[in-house]
Formats: sequence, C-alpha cells, structure tokens
Amino acid sequence: MQKLHQIAFKIGREIVFILMSDIVLLKAENIYCTVYLANGQCILASNTLKDILEKLPAKLFFKPHRSYVINTNYVERYIKSDLLLYLKNIKEPIPVSRNLKSEFEKVVL
Repeated sequence: MQKLHQIAFKIGREIVFILMSDIVLLKAENIYCTVYLANGQCILASNTLKDILEKLPAKLFFKPHRSYVINTNYVERYIKSDLLLYLKNIKEPIPVSRNLKSEFEKVVL
C-alpha cells in the first residue's frame, strides 16, 4: 500500500517508494523517466512521465515543457527572456514552453 506523501517507481524488478518532497525533476526518456532527487541521485524508472504526473499533486508539480515535470519548491531562478528555469541541485536549465509561459509564471510568482 502506497503512503500519502510517497510515489512508487518501477526500477527493474523492484518497486521503490520515494517521498514526493525529495523529487526535484522528472525527465521523459521515451517509455522511461529519469527522476532527479534532492540528494543528487538520479533514478531511471520504468514509468512514463504521463503515468507519474497523474499521481503527483498539481499544486506542487508543474509540467513546463513536454519532456519535463518540476517540483516548484526547487525553482531557483527563471529567465523570462530565454524561457529557461534553473532548479536547485540541477545543472542544466529546463525549458519553458511558450504556450505554458503565463501559466508557469502564475504558479511560481
């Protein structure tokens, strides 16, 4: 049974439960998803981004681009002119879709 603040990920033959608050970023990798955690770990899960997003609370997680879901608590910087955002513990910038720009700004500002 899954606990309220955890989410289950399929990793190989295991199911691993991770606290939602520990998830910084989810990145789509075809039928897999890379999960970036606050402690710096990355996990390749056998779940699709769509399946994971359905289980996450909308008030905490946002999909700024078709391949990414972010935990809004980890947003460190947003460059409006370039439509790029930076997350704590993640080196690469995350793109924000032009179509989602205003919605993203409502969520984080």
